[in-house]
Amino acid sequence: MLYPPLAAIADTYGGLAGARLLSLVFMLGSTAFLYGTGRRIFGERAALFAAGLFVAVASVQFLGAFATYDAMALFLLSLAAWLGVRAVQTNLASQIFVFTLVGLVLALADATKYAATLFDPVVIAVVVLAQRNWRKVWLAASVITAATMLAIAVGLSIGGPSYWHGITWTTLARSTGTTSPAGVLFASGKWVGAVIALALIGATAASFSEGSRTKLLAWSLAIATILAPIEQARIHTITSLFKHVGYGAWFGCIIAGYALSALAKVVAAGKIRTALRVSTATVLMTFVPGIMLVSKNYTAWPSSGAYVSAIARAMRDSGDADDPVLVDQASIANYYLHGALGFDNAYQTWYFAYTDPKTGQRITAPAEAFADAIKNGYFELVALVYGSGGSTYDVQIRKDIMKYKDYRLIASIPYKTSANSGRFLVWVRSSDSILTGGGHK
Repeated sequence: MLYPPLAAIADTYGGLAGARLLSLVFMLGSTAFLYGTGRRIFGERAALFAAGLFVAVASVQFLGAFATYDAMALFLLSLAAWLGVRAVQTNLASQIFVFTLVGLVLALADATKYAATLFDPVVIAVVVLAQRNWRKVWLAASVITAATMLAIAVGLSIGGPSYWHGITWTTLARSTGTTSPAGVLFASGKWVGAVIALALIGATAASFSEGSRTKLLAWSLAIATILAPIEQARIHTITSLFKHVGYGAWFGCIIAGYALSALAKVVAAGKIRTALRVSTATVLMTFVPGIMLVSKNYTAWPSSGAYVSAIARAMRDSGDADDPVLVDQASIANYYLHGALGFDNAYQTWYFAYTDPKTGQRITAPAEAFADAIKNGYFELVALVYGSGGSTYDVQIRKDIMKYKDYRLIASIPYKTSANSGRFLVWVRSSDSILTGGGHK
């Protein structure tokens, strides 16, 4: 509920580029807060290495130009951590105020993206363990936890049952996928393995050279890198994992930066400069796989320009904008056509139910419903992303069109991406005498 209005404003004045730039601003802010947090905990050199590692992560580069709520959620998580760490040197009254503010910002992060709640304990641990004595540790833990829970309770109360249902359906009771846990962990290793390894090295090094609170802080940061992979391995899904590993990377890079800076402390005085060069080269080398991975992900979607143009041309030629249309990835076409498809008469290819105009029978099985609707010429237009990028029912829909022969193919546009290939196919109804029954979503 928080990100869409901001993105809509950015889109209104800057189009899709404006919405992407909004994400860039959030990710630049997250990088700045990472540097500020790392500098206050482990010093200037560690913070510089941490920031360098963070921007090299493919997930971070991806979120920096991806118009979705993840960048905003990560920005708020990083803001909360930075605020809490800054409160170390303030007086008691100021600390209570800042810790309350940290709790409120965490609640905003959770409302921006529900899955961000997974990292609330890590933020609290970072703020709490950064305090200089155990009395302030308990104060920070109590105030932040209470403020966060109170803010979340108020939000849930305002949102009502439908809001809680949305949280449950999308996050807490999310259906399990089919990816094996080993597959999820292997993918995570490819994407953030370097950060995980350096974070574990940094936590181990801190265990031998730092005080008790810093040791706990170091391991909290290191463990954060594997939270998302473990959670998604538990539910057997790789969906959005490429984005989610970036959340843990924010925390892991802080302790990874400590590991790289610590190298200069354990070598002989004459080799400090060489150690720093090795650490710098390590950071620079992480950019290579990061750039390659993010390039692959950005080219995983085909360009939609020709597809949208074909749909626009078909709609213009049909002359009736109120007739139902069946469009794969309808949201893309609707965006570029400024809502011309409409929400009431544009059907997606993922699910469909239909009432046969002759028998009055309600058909709820999608494959059968699509077939009957196509037989009766219910759709004015049918547009498919035909290939490995399409929906489960695309193959059957095409067979139905070929079987009943009441639609005319007006566009067949090949595409190839880093992930798949296929064709954009667009048909229009060839006769106005076809039955147009009263189907409903």
